[in-house]
Amino acid sequence: MIVLFHALLAVSTQAAVPPRDSRPVPHDAPAMPYVAQNACTFECCQYGPWRATGVSIALASAALGAKPVFTVKPGDQVVARRGIVITSKPGVTRVVQAVSLGYRDGDKTPRLALKPGDALLTLYPMGEAYDRFWHGGEFYDDQIDMPEDSYGKPPFSGVLKVESRPIFVWWVEVSNAQG
Repeated sequence: MIVLFHALLAVSTQAAVPPRDSRPVPHDAPAMPYVAQNACTFECCQYGPWRATGVSIALASAALGAKPVFTVKPGDQVVARRGIVITSKPGVTRVVQAVSLGYRDGDKTPRLALKPGDALLTLYPMGEAYDRFWHGGEFYDDQIDMPEDSYGKPPFSGVLKVESRPIFVWWVEVSNAQG
């Protein structure tokens, strides 16, 4: 049996798939909730065999009130097949100084020339301070969320200001030893 498993081996009934927002979407914002198929939210993320480090409950679906299917205990192995990141509210990163950033599809140079006041709508973290974000009707990736107190000199320090982080959940489809 394949079930959906709230990622990072923790399940919350509060973190179910959010209902579609019926309010009008601003022109320069993706429709919410935004769903990213097979996305990962941390560096070195891989689907495949995972070993649990804590107790968690696998659910039949990502829907609110979904039926529990099995319990995963510390040391249990599951196979993570694929996942989705569901963003219910984007975060906002504001441009403070003119900057070029934003990559798509393996670009070698950034595509965006941003000016002070421009807003980047962050959708989910990708690891190593990279975010998937939206600007000007397009999706981009770049290292825009490095904390100010991080080791070394953060990229874009003093150039970007994180005003808020996105609200999202990461669900992973897993199977256990029983199939």
